[in-house]
Amino acid sequence: MSRLRHPTLAVAVGTVVVATLTGCLPHDSFEARCVKVYDGDTIEVMAGGPKSLRVRLHAIDSPEKGQPFSNAARKRTQELVEGKRVRVEVRDRDQYDRLVARIYVDDQDLSKQLISEGLAWHYTRYSSELALGQAQREARKARRGLWQDPDPVPPWEFRRSMRNRASP
Repeated sequence: MSRLRHPTLAVAVGTVVVATLTGCLPHDSFEARCVKVYDGDTIEVMAGGPKSLRVRLHAIDSPEKGQPFSNAARKRTQELVEGKRVRVEVRDRDQYDRLVARIYVDDQDLSKQLISEGLAWHYTRYSSELALGQAQREARKARRGLWQDPDPVPPWEFRRSMRNRASP
């Protein structure tokens, strides 16, 4: 039986490889590099394996394409994470098989940052975190980002109205 010189490193690398190959579970955490930003709340990361992972940001919903501030949310997410090392803290998988995770860059919570800047809603259907609710109230009061609109439409309502229009 061989002895490992750096067992902690072996465990960390093994965890990332196993998580990448078999699918991450809630409460898994790993380091990765953000290689693409799809929109304000969806990114793609590489974690050392051969395949990239699509990640949906936990606890937020940013404006959909065609909504006010959609481009601003996507561009700001790019500024904050694209090409950078991030910490991915997995919370779940969604119906599209994306990881649902909190993303941290330099210990900054991306979900909270986007809410604070008025570029995403706190998605209370999936999160009741008080700090995110407070960040949204402050952004709304200060009329930052999407809160400049007198009657902003949450993305989940926008998606529902688009589905209703498409069906006869």
